[in-house]
Amino acid sequence: MELAANVALKVGAKAEITLYIALSERDALTVHREGYLDPKLFGSYIPLKLTKEDAVQAALEGPDKSAAMMAAVWSSRWHVIEIWLNSEQVAEFMLAKTLTHSTFRGQPAFQCTKILDLEHCTWTVIEIAPTGPEAWSDTHLPRHNFKGMSGRCNTCEGADLPPQYYNTCNACWHAFYLARAQRAAAREAEEAEEAAEADKDLHCDTKGAGSDDGRAVRARASKSAGQSEH
Repeated sequence: MELAANVALKVGAKAEITLYIALSERDALTVHREGYLDPKLFGSYIPLKLTKEDAVQAALEGPDKSAAMMAAVWSSRWHVIEIWLNSEQVAEFMLAKTLTHSTFRGQPAFQCTKILDLEHCTWTVIEIAPTGPEAWSDTHLPRHNFKGMSGRCNTCEGADLPPQYYNTCNACWHAFYLARAQRAAAREAEEAEEAAEADKDLHCDTKGAGSDDGRAVRARASKSAGQSEH
């Protein structure tokens, strides 16, 4: 296994590199609309990988927790961006320390703190099978609260379970968080619909008020004209 530092040296020698990042459907819409990758979308840096597979795995462990939650029980689509950096870009980024090497699951990776223009990048879509509640829990449940033994789940009463989080199995915790996320999404959709209706009503009221004002102005103008004739 190559160390990230060795890969960085090879990048400097070769003076070019191809990197990948995967996005959920929601984030892909945002990035495609804006036309660039902003480190703020991911926290403080853009997590770039050397393979598409690592990019998708990193996305499953990334900030879009709802997408990872859905991916545990349903097949999911991930938008992978292929970013090719030429010799000038590599030199510029590394000298400025906006592109630095790191590791991901023991594999070489890179972090970029610079906004990346995506005008000439290639987009592909990868569909993956459900990852399962266990894979989701490995990333998204706090490991320090896991019990180091198997036993019976307090919620579903299932036996012979893997190490549990507060005596509740991975599947039950996933079902709990998934239900909560779905309720939150339903509330957001309802609030968005109510806001759209309110805007529509306000627009109609404004048009109506505008028409009344117009009629009042015309009536005053007509009255003034009549008085002038007399």
